[in-house]
Amino acid sequence: MSDKKVLLVDLLPPRSLPSGKKSYNYTLALILVKNLLEKEDLEVGIMNPLKKISLNALKKEKNPYKKTAELVASRNPTHVGFSITTSSSINAIILAEEIKKINSEIKIFLGGPETNVLDKKILNNFSSIDFICRGEVEKIIPRLAKYIKGTEKLKNIQNITFREGRDIKRNSTCSPLKKEELPAVDYEKEDIGEIIRIEGGRGCPYNCTFCSTSIYWNKNFRPKPINKLVKEIKVNKNYFKTNTVSIVHDSFTGNKKRIKEFCKKMRGTGIRWNCSSRIDLLTPDVIDMMEESGCINIRVGIESGSQKIQKKIKKNLNLKKADAIIKHVVNNTKISITTFFIVGLPSEKPEDLYQTLKKISSYGRWNQCEAHVYWLRMRIGSLLYEEEKDNLFFDPAFYTQNHNLVMDSKRELKLIKKFPDIFSTHYGLRIPGFSPYFFPSIKNIFSALVVISPKSLDMWMRTIDDSQLLFKEIKKMFDWGKKYFTTKEELLETFQEKNVIFEFWNYLDSTRGNNEILKVLKKEITNFNN
Repeated sequence: MSDKKVLLVDLLPPRSLPSGKKSYNYTLALILVKNLLEKEDLEVGIMNPLKKISLNALKKEKNPYKKTAELVASRNPTHVGFSITTSSSINAIILAEEIKKINSEIKIFLGGPETNVLDKKILNNFSSIDFICRGEVEKIIPRLAKYIKGTEKLKNIQNITFREGRDIKRNSTCSPLKKEELPAVDYEKEDIGEIIRIEGGRGCPYNCTFCSTSIYWNKNFRPKPINKLVKEIKVNKNYFKTNTVSIVHDSFTGNKKRIKEFCKKMRGTGIRWNCSSRIDLLTPDVIDMMEESGCINIRVGIESGSQKIQKKIKKNLNLKKADAIIKHVVNNTKISITTFFIVGLPSEKPEDLYQTLKKISSYGRWNQCEAHVYWLRMRIGSLLYEEEKDNLFFDPAFYTQNHNLVMDSKRELKLIKKFPDIFSTHYGLRIPGFSPYFFPSIKNIFSALVVISPKSLDMWMRTIDDSQLLFKEIKKMFDWGKKYFTTKEELLETFQEKNVIFEFWNYLDSTRGNNEILKVLKKEITNFNN
């Protein structure tokens, strides 16, 4: 065993399931890297500092990042690695600076999909990062392990971007893995909570303008072979007292023949599983087979209720067919379906937003269907970012209200403002005719309402005949909301007080005196609080 010690740091906040059981929101990529490095005779650990000290406790520290860095350094690593996303990169970079202050000899490296486009910018601006592993690293692990042991040089390793004096060197990129080469994760030594996450494949063949997935993977769509996937699920299930598996792949149902084969092999195993899919890849016969084989949830991105916007963002869903699939799921199966919508998309007009909010409320009224609302975030590498990068704006309140890992807002905000081309995901898109505050506020209010009172929301939306009336009512929502906090989480806490949510609904003219809505609302409040 080498005397070198690698520590992979996971910055995803832990979360709890509704049942109260723990479900750590862990990064699958870090566990895969740990598995591979251990095979090269290296000592490797994974640490989530937020398991050691809560985010709320960290915020009370004079220097939250210093405290976190001390936790990392206490493990005495020689190398520290982070897997970054566009949202977590700000936290990883600041934490790296504090780790270097404690021990400048520690080598710090980054990985993650975004490094394909951010590698040079990060190394040019942040000296605390020693090198970056771009893209898929499975093929370079043997040589990377030799570098860590001191017997190889970075310049000889593909997919590495590193600093050589004042110059940034970007090595060549190795060929992508074939689908047969996609690694199987081994959770035997890991503390992951109650849900096992298994990679179902990589890449996406679609061209949605707001998304960067297909760009990061160069449109290289590779579903993991079914026999390998099913074996991986069964092996890892045996390590834990759980029968729930989450399959990680944006387009898991991309091939109808393949998903049917998977369902046949999963039938009778007693394993409950969930996955993501484009809704236009689902058909009633496939859905029925999925339920028979143990599927309990499907996640689908609808994005917009406007057919015009569907075309603009190149999602190109047929919304009538999408409605039919949703109805089949809720009327004919016990599968729950989670839908995702985005507000603040380019070219969005009042009528488009009206159609989206109507769709959100109509889906949310079903017990088996959840509707989640998000405000558009600009992802570097996406087609939309390239088109609109000169039309962005930043507001500190949006960051502090919506980022799930605000540790030291003053320090984080300073970097976000200075480097918009690195931290673009914290910026919004200016939409002509709308205030910059409009869409984040819509996201927060409707996210809260669709959780606590979905049926009341749908009944109310059915009384709104056009976008003009809707916007008058939304103005009243905003006026009312000035008395309260405006994040989704704070609104949920506020709405749990019965008198407050009744006050909200009564404030809207269309519900004043509408006893039917208030009767439904009473039941929803009781169910939510229970």
